[in-house]
Amino acid sequence: MADEAVGPARRFLGAALAACVLLLAAGCATEAKRAEQKGNVDYHYSLGMAALEDNNLQGALVEFRAARKLDRDDPKVLFALGHTAFRLEDYAGAEQAMLGVLKIKPDDGDAINYLGNIYEQQGRLDEAVAQFKKAIAAPTYATPNFAYRNLARVYLTQGRTADAETALAAAIRRVPEYYPARADLAKIYMDTQRWSQAVEAWRALLDLIPDLEDAHYYLAESYVGLGDTDNARRELTTFLATVGAEHPLAKDARNLLKKLGGTP
Repeated sequence: MADEAVGPARRFLGAALAACVLLLAAGCATEAKRAEQKGNVDYHYSLGMAALEDNNLQGALVEFRAARKLDRDDPKVLFALGHTAFRLEDYAGAEQAMLGVLKIKPDDGDAINYLGNIYEQQGRLDEAVAQFKKAIAAPTYATPNFAYRNLARVYLTQGRTADAETALAAAIRRVPEYYPARADLAKIYMDTQRWSQAVEAWRALLDLIPDLEDAHYYLAESYVGLGDTDNARRELTTFLATVGAEHPLAKDARNLLKKLGGTP
């Protein structure tokens, strides 16, 4: 009787164990398939990034689309698709891709900032301003100085010079060595004929980055605005000594130096 009871139990346990083995094998196969799929996504993504490095935008688009077919919700692939579409001036496609990123990662400051750039290119300036402000406020966004500078650019387009200055000053406070914001602010001073502030801004920028060639030219123009001919000639001479004849500002620098009585 005991043998009759043990036999079926053993057969049941054996069957159950076999079923578990099959399930485990199926699970391992599923995991292997997922790993293979993920590897293929990364493979196509890497090829797309390499194509971007070579400025092969169409080739990049093909690879990123292939990656997305394998995983429609990979945020890095969606971001890359959006970036490539933007460079191809497909702003509707770029917007769709960035909105896809934000559906997955609502606080992704890079995608929010990029969306602002897309709206700016479409002439949707108020929407661009809203996105740049949202990016600045995103808690995990590592480079809000970029969004501040973008915000300033749109403000200037809208004729809001004072707001642009405030945004650029905020960018500089966040990252003092962020020289594009410093240059933008110095140019605002020049455009509004605040020559003393312009001179101070360009000199501070050259203290920060001594080999920033164009700053010497703009500093010279600022000195001209102040009526300081000697320092203007000095900066123009320095500029022309460090740039080639094909530099976009070289001709203007030579003409200005000649006008000031210097020798080009």
